[in-house]
Amino acid sequence: MTADTAAAAAAAAPAPDVSVVVVSFNTRDLLRECLQTLAREAGGVTYETIVVDNDSKDGSADMIAAEFPEVVLIRTGKNLGFAAANNRGFAVAKGRYVVLLNSDAFLKPGALPLSVKKMDADPAIGIGGARLIGRDDSWQPSGRLFPSLLNEFLMLSGLAARRPKSPFFGRFDRTWASQDEAAEVDWVPGAYSIIRREVLEKVGYFDEAFFLYYEEVDLCRRTKNAGYTVWYWPDVVVVHLGGESSKTLKRLSMSSSGSQLTLWRMRAGLLYYRKHHGFTGAWLAMQLESRWHSIRFRKNRGSGDPERKAKADESEAIVAFLAQAWRETRGGLVSPPRPCDARPAGEDRALRRHHHQRRHRDRRRRRPAQRRDDRAPAHGDARRAPDRQPRRHRDRSQDPGGDHHRRRFGHRRECGRAEGRPPQFDRRRRPGDDQDPEAAARGRGGMRTESPIPGPLGRRPRPVRAALRRAMGPWGMVVAEGATRLLDIVLSLSFLAILSPVLLVRAALALARERRLFDRSPRAGRYRELFDLLSFAGGARFSSLAALFNVLKGDLSFVGPRALTAGEAERVPIRGVVRFDVRPGLISPWGLRKKTGVAYGDETDVDAEFVWGETVKGDVGLLARAVPGFVLGGGGEGKSAPPEFSIFGVRIVNTTMTEAVDWILARSREEEATPVAFVNPDCLNIAHGNAAYREALAAAARVLPDGIGIHLACRILETPLLANVNGTDLFPLLCEKAAAEGAPLFLLGARPGVAEAAARTMKERFPGLLVAGVRDGYFSAEEEGAVLDEINRSGARVLLVAMGAPRQEVWLHERRDRISVPVRMGVGGLFDFYSGRIRRAPQWMRDVGLEWVYRLMQEPGRMWRRYVVGNPLFLFRVAGEARRRKR
Repeated sequence: MTADTAAAAAAAAPAPDVSVVVVSFNTRDLLRECLQTLAREAGGVTYETIVVDNDSKDGSADMIAAEFPEVVLIRTGKNLGFAAANNRGFAVAKGRYVVLLNSDAFLKPGALPLSVKKMDADPAIGIGGARLIGRDDSWQPSGRLFPSLLNEFLMLSGLAARRPKSPFFGRFDRTWASQDEAAEVDWVPGAYSIIRREVLEKVGYFDEAFFLYYEEVDLCRRTKNAGYTVWYWPDVVVVHLGGESSKTLKRLSMSSSGSQLTLWRMRAGLLYYRKHHGFTGAWLAMQLESRWHSIRFRKNRGSGDPERKAKADESEAIVAFLAQAWRETRGGLVSPPRPCDARPAGEDRALRRHHHQRRHRDRRRRRPAQRRDDRAPAHGDARRAPDRQPRRHRDRSQDPGGDHHRRRFGHRRECGRAEGRPPQFDRRRRPGDDQDPEAAARGRGGMRTESPIPGPLGRRPRPVRAALRRAMGPWGMVVAEGATRLLDIVLSLSFLAILSPVLLVRAALALARERRLFDRSPRAGRYRELFDLLSFAGGARFSSLAALFNVLKGDLSFVGPRALTAGEAERVPIRGVVRFDVRPGLISPWGLRKKTGVAYGDETDVDAEFVWGETVKGDVGLLARAVPGFVLGGGGEGKSAPPEFSIFGVRIVNTTMTEAVDWILARSREEEATPVAFVNPDCLNIAHGNAAYREALAAAARVLPDGIGIHLACRILETPLLANVNGTDLFPLLCEKAAAEGAPLFLLGARPGVAEAAARTMKERFPGLLVAGVRDGYFSAEEEGAVLDEINRSGARVLLVAMGAPRQEVWLHERRDRISVPVRMGVGGLFDFYSGRIRRAPQWMRDVGLEWVYRLMQEPGRMWRRYVVGNPLFLFRVAGEARRRKR
């Protein structure tokens, strides 16, 4: 049965004692034996079985559906990894206890009922583990200590294997202790473990940042931190084949799946150390293993003994793997992209580099001496044959967009996108950035992100900076981490010193009125650890300045994602958990965008974008632009937002960007004429003295606020504004949803060729987008009738006219009865931006409401009157209207 039908059937049945969760990945025969053994050895315990199939290719899921209809089967559709797959099982489990059982693990008689009995006897036990043995009754480590630098050194050096009976050297696997005695341990393997349901509800499920390995270590650590104990029980016996199969791996084969498992073990280890021991612990763990294998490589590389040579090759590959794992996890900070079907096995970057270096070295050793005449082209040849051209001289005109790079690396980028994460290449690039189209035409670069616009959002490559970062290696992470923390300490101390009179007065008032100094609000900080956000008691003005003490303490940073409550932290989707890898901030990117009304999309995506592209320079930049952002943005905080408001007699709808797009598409499905207009300060200045324009705005079904000037006007009028609904940002959102719903668009206006380029760009970004027609705005009065006929015959549901205000609104209003398209909108110079003719302002200028400054710098001769004269005039008129309203 499927998960849905099983859940419905189980709703009326009493809850079982145990929910057994089995994760399957291409282990059909072992899985069958595992489930048969479970049914035979249940021992009267009421249980349910949940099998989570990680997109097996050997028919495991079909076998379960056919042979075990009582089992709850969850088909993931892709390989989620051990942690995420088990979490899917936890979500539907109904039992008092949850048992993790590997598909290659088989219960011995009495194992399950004895586990339940022991858990019932001691409520303090959070997790219990079994004695794991092989088919030949060989012992496998079943109760261990937490990983540490000391334990890592003892294992790497071989001291633990040489002196297993020593309580010091054999500490990690507890080889010194009697395996026949129950003991409280740090953690037990996930091959078999029984977990109390209250533990999962209190500490949470597996951390899905771990794809494979260390997820059970992390869960056991969180369980012990919550006050529960973890026990090893020798009389609960489980046969586990994993230990036996690992003993057959004599050495690491660089072309085998063992190399993939080794790489995932390293990635998970870095994630664990970074989470529980900080950056220093992760870096020291990486350096310890890397230096050890470097010494091992130097010791064995010159030997003629095949076994020692194999050890040298293994150590060389492990050092490369460690460097790759460090890069991909950013020093244990983020979970790397997950494997997917599009990614061929064995194509890891470190492996490719390793094979290339070895082939190149061997080729140099084996290559015989050649005469220069043999290598040179024949005399008189003007150039070499095309197939002999050096790479730097090859003609790239056939690869203008960098298709070679996309063919070579595209599977990795798609793998990252499938998991909802940014591409793993060049993490400084933000989602939406792209390269210069001229550089693309010349063949420079070629690795593209999901940018919709090749021109306005271009970013120049910086090879010198990239080379410097590679040269710094892990020390760059040390410097960046230390510099960020130093910046927080210096700024917090500076502000505390400057604002000390205000803080003293505010503290005295809190003590006098509330008999306490601080109010404390629990917040989820770095790694989801709770801390108390401080504010001066009483909640009066300047009470939030107490948060400077949180920055000084290290709970907060000046710049970072918003500090969430515990409830909000639990609801963060999987793609957004990366936000907990950094400290929350007093100033957040999302809060800054909300302040200026450009907070479109989702806070989760904005936070993830910030974490993936975080640099010290970026933090300083965000801190600097917070000043103009908070000065220019906002308006009417603390008041309810009215559905509409009026400026100079023009009714403006107070709405969000998402609601505006949904409303436009809903009206496009009807036949009623729906004119839509956007107004900015310049438009309202024109409307102040243009009767025809005022009439067109009054006839519009909706007038939407566009620009930071409307935000300032709302602040003066003490009216909350929900969002800056400008046409330039609305256009791609409209195209995305129009492509999904099949609503055709017609683009009219701008110079010849501009609308066509804009349409081509958006269709490349949204493949399903229907553009019913395109026409430039340079047509005569005699051609107007033919243009209107073309629009009406096109079948478009949304007409976008780019003729500039007020001409476009007046033109649409005067021809309202001759146009059959339901929704018609004036969009100004929008096509110029999306065609690449005019570069749009950088994102940081848009975030703080300074896009008009960029436009003024671009075209000072045309824009000075609009901004230098028009903006002050607009604010002066708004201030006069505010005074009249107060009367």
